[in-house]
Amino acid sequence: MESSVLPLILLLMSNSYSAQRPDKPVLTVNPETSPIFRGETVTLTCDLQGTEETHWTYRFQCDGVYVQESNEKEFKITAMNSRYSKCWCFAIRTSTLIWSPWSNEVSFTVIERPKPEVRVNPDHHVFRGETVTLTCDIQTQTHTEWRYSWIKDDSVNPVSTERVYRITSDKSHSGKYSCRGEKISDSQRSDISDAVTLTVSDKPTPAVIVSPQSSVFTGDTVTLSCTFINSTGWMIHWIKDSNSESSDAAGTKTISSVKVSDGGQYRCRAQRGNYSTQFSNTVQVTVKERPKLEVRVNPDHHVFRGETVTLTCDIQTQTHTEWRYSWIKDGTINILNQCTKQECEISHVEFSHQGKYSCSGRETRGSRYTHASDELTLTVSDLPTAKLTVHPETSVFTGETVIMKCDIESDYSNWRYEWYKDRTVVSESERYTVNTNTLTIRGATESDQHQFCCRGKRDGRPATSQNTSVILSVKDSKLNPELTSDTAGAALTGNTVTLICHMTQTAGWDFYWYKHTQNSEKNKTETNSYRVHIDSVSDGGQYWCRAGRGEPVYYTNYSDALWVRVTVSADQIRVLHTLSSLLAVCPYLMATVVLVFKCYRARVSSVEDQSQFAVTEEETSI
Repeated sequence: MESSVLPLILLLMSNSYSAQRPDKPVLTVNPETSPIFRGETVTLTCDLQGTEETHWTYRFQCDGVYVQESNEKEFKITAMNSRYSKCWCFAIRTSTLIWSPWSNEVSFTVIERPKPEVRVNPDHHVFRGETVTLTCDIQTQTHTEWRYSWIKDDSVNPVSTERVYRITSDKSHSGKYSCRGEKISDSQRSDISDAVTLTVSDKPTPAVIVSPQSSVFTGDTVTLSCTFINSTGWMIHWIKDSNSESSDAAGTKTISSVKVSDGGQYRCRAQRGNYSTQFSNTVQVTVKERPKLEVRVNPDHHVFRGETVTLTCDIQTQTHTEWRYSWIKDGTINILNQCTKQECEISHVEFSHQGKYSCSGRETRGSRYTHASDELTLTVSDLPTAKLTVHPETSVFTGETVIMKCDIESDYSNWRYEWYKDRTVVSESERYTVNTNTLTIRGATESDQHQFCCRGKRDGRPATSQNTSVILSVKDSKLNPELTSDTAGAALTGNTVTLICHMTQTAGWDFYWYKHTQNSEKNKTETNSYRVHIDSVSDGGQYWCRAGRGEPVYYTNYSDALWVRVTVSADQIRVLHTLSSLLAVCPYLMATVVLVFKCYRARVSSVEDQSQFAVTEEETSI
């Protein structure tokens, strides 16, 4: 009766809980933009909607760790760790033991506070009347709009609020310059840059400008220009890596069809008559081989039918260029006519989409092009099948522990498993425990007699096909073993009696043997037979057996008691009679009698051991 009432009580409690459970909370993060600089304050707000209840306790979890529990729905943290953070929350009303579902996930990236770098053009040492450009560079991984402040000689008021600060040099502009940035979106500030010293002198210094850019591909054309104040009438001398190369009055140096060997540091200086300027700033020209592309695939090289596949054509270059892409499958160009961009999406992939993919690129506003990428092989297969096994077996008894295991034969790992009982998702309880691909049922009852199945899922991927269902049978009774022996009548001392514990089911059972009382020390065997060596009359008496399996052990009933009667053998009676006669005639033979008796016992024990060893070798499970 108790077994039938308990499921009904649990069902009523579950329905009551479901009716009172509030809606899913909404978790928000401020600032909303990411990344967030280290040291900034992040506010998490857990907004519980759809309920008039008050006095809630809010719990916050970030990266799998509970970080806060309070009556306030707002939680402020200082962003310290330079890593990616994921946070959730839920609310609990302790007075009624009601808690909400988990909220949505919010995430933010914490990065080091960027430190600007001040660049000076043409040089830290300039000349009166020359234009100097100070640039505040803030290196971030995302596109950010900044508001800039320039500080000169630690002054309180900024001398400029532009990213690029240009000065027409005068002696008053000599000093130390630094800058910082403030994000327009959320007012997060960068660190202050290291100060750079600007020195203004009278003597002019040329500046080298490179066009179209300092980093080019082999075969491109590069133009270097040497400019400075009052440039007319000057002869320009070009130096590459400290070696003189050419001189002309044009002030430009053009390198056509550049090679890797044309890369290096270039500078210039001007000469008019016997007067020469300082050397210009140095420009590093980098010449790289024409880039080669790489094809990336998401979610994987091996996908299932019906999934969506995204191919991405990555150009391995640090220059910012707009490209037009061509896709090649199995050697045929533009077979994917819908794809002319960097990413190509294939919806509902089929076996026909298997093959080798590559891509190439050409500049949208130029003539530069890339080499074709290496081929990437895409494999398409059917969904894998889940296999369900049951231990100890599909037919068990009340009180036993049942372990079900779901195995998926696939090259993939990190499956997330779902268990179903009569097409209803299995919920964990005191008796039902789910651990990845294993479902454990403790203390099986007749109410557990259902059809079970499982399937595996991967985040963002289709589910596996369901396996063949397994029906669990639970019997509300215990097995009653029957204990027999191989000896008819009384057993003689010096012999061996074999006890056999008979059962209708033997899968996975161990056998336990008891002598004289059921609470006596037990012996355990993996087979249903047990050999008793009869050394004396005391080895006789009552014997029982029972079987057990599982962890914790589930035991059958005890068998009925089996009486083993023991009789002294005729050889021992004759020896004892002879010894008593000799002792009566000559007491001095006592020592000899003792020695003879011990030798006899040693011979009998040796024969028993040999017999036991021979029988054990032939013993088999019944």
